[in-house]
Amino acid sequence: MVSSTPGNAADIEVLDSHLVVHHLDVNRRDVAGYLSRIDAGQREAALVRVIEVGVFCLERCQASEDMEFVRLQLERLMNDAPHRFESV
Repeated sequence: MVSSTPGNAADIEVLDSHLVVHHLDVNRRDVAGYLSRIDAGQREAALVRVIEVGVFCLERCQASEDMEFVRLQLERLMNDAPHRFESV
């Protein structure tokens, strides 16, 4: 679960080439466990990498879903084509 820190609204600024996140509390044991194993001085870079990998995966999933939709539509059109030409 992701929530704002009590008393402060989570503030996410999306700028041209970066984003800034203020007052964010991520209540996920797996995320905390992963970052706890990383040296404190490297945690910020590790969190940025986690976000990059997550975005990469989400983009690929969306592209995969889009490709599957296109494949199914083409398959349907190819299956319908002989029937359409028979009636001409």
